Amino acid sequence: MDKSLWNQRPLLENHIGRAIGEWRQKNIKDIGYAETEDFLLSQKIEGKNTPVSSKTKSNIKSTLHSFWTWLKKRRILTLNQILEFPETPFELSFRNTIDKETQQAIMNEVHRVSYHINPKVWIGIKWLSTYISIRPGELLKVKEGDFDLSLGVVVIPHPKEKRPKTVPLLADDIEILGSSPN
Repeated sequence: MDKSLWNQRPLLENHIGRAIGEWRQKNIKDIGYAETEDFLLSQKIEGKNTPVSSKTKSNIKSTLHSFWTWLKKRRILTLNQILEFPETPFELSFRNTIDKETQQAIMNEVHRVSYHINPKVWIGIKWLSTYISIRPGELLKVKEGDFDLSLGVVVIPHPKEKRPKTVPLLADDIEILGSSPN
């Protein structure tokens, strides 16, 4: 399995599990556009009677499309048996934001309760709030060798954008890194 897919395994299992729950033992060759559209329209938040968001529907559709494409590559389906998938438009909403004072109060409290136990927790939260171009998953994969303190940057070698990205570090963070024992 492709490494990028392996990281998404729980999500893929959820999406495929939903489809299995809907279609049970139905032959994949007998599932058409109407069944797929009805399936996507019927999706609810687990444990609730609330429809999933348009983004979640789009993600589920994408997983199913990838599955059908994989079946074609494995020669289980022919090109003619690949169904047309329904449109699932979505618009991402803006993130909730807080003012600088509240953010600083949160950072101070996180530092107070966690820094003496594991300073990496505070540093990770601090950096995610400071360097908005770094995604949480990208930060988790950063290694010591990805920092160039002489240039004052961290290189994200495998970002979502597919090309390595270089993020300039603030002087305070360069100092933290330079004085950190590990």
